Amino acid sequence: TRTQVTLDVTVAGRRLEITRLPPWERPKKRGTGTTVDKAQTWLREYDATAGAWKDLSRSHQEIGEEITQLLGMSREQFCQVVLLPQGEFARFLRADAEARGKLLGRLFDTQRFADVERRLADRRRATEAQVREGDAALLADAHRMQQAAGDAMELPALAPGDPDLAEAVLTA
Repeated sequence: TRTQVTLDVTVAGRRLEITRLPPWERPKKRGTGTTVDKAQTWLREYDATAGAWKDLSRSHQEIGEEITQLLGMSREQFCQVVLLPQGEFARFLRADAEARGKLLGRLFDTQRFADVERRLADRRRATEAQVREGDAALLADAHRMQQAAGDAMELPALAPGDPDLAEAVLTA
């Protein structure tokens, strides 16, 4: 007997029936040996006004796209958000903060966000170093100008990296 799974589901006000038959190895109709029937999938929608089921698709890809659109998430996201937490929820509740963080990181693949955060922190440090170098050069030029101007120019007591340094030097 061939295996068949049928799911009757109502999503977004639409009653759908999704049927899936996996590949099946069966005896040949003539002769000896076996043959493999291909997997089959179909999607039907119940039309309440007609009181009958209407075929929508037999394409596995089209059905997958329709389900993704109706649920608003991919199969992988559905498994992460709905299916996996059911088996791990009790462990999650008993876990300490670090273990909860690891579990959530695995469920929602937060490693990519940690990678972006790390790259942004590296860029921030590099930019801060460039600003300090520019400020040091600005202060060196300001000291040379002060030496040339004598007492007529008084430099602010600010260090490289101070956000008010450039304006203070320009108004000195």
